[in-house]
Amino acid sequence: MPGLYLAENCRKIGEQDLDETEYLNVEKHTKEEIEDMIRSGNFQQSVHVLAWMLAKERLIQEKMRQR
Repeated sequence: MPGLYLAENCRKIGEQDLDETEYLNVEKHTKEEIEDMIRSGNFQQSVHVLAWMLAKERLIQEKMRQR
């Protein structure tokens, strides 16, 4: 079942082991870069924008709980 996931403090521990038909491109971006990419239309699928908005909201909520 497909889903959206928020991962924090990740680090590379090995190479990808994808199936023949899988394609996964990993890119690192700052929060500011992501916001700029959304504003400029550089996200090709709306689900990517949705994932960012949900992650951003969750991070804000966690930050508020820590206060």
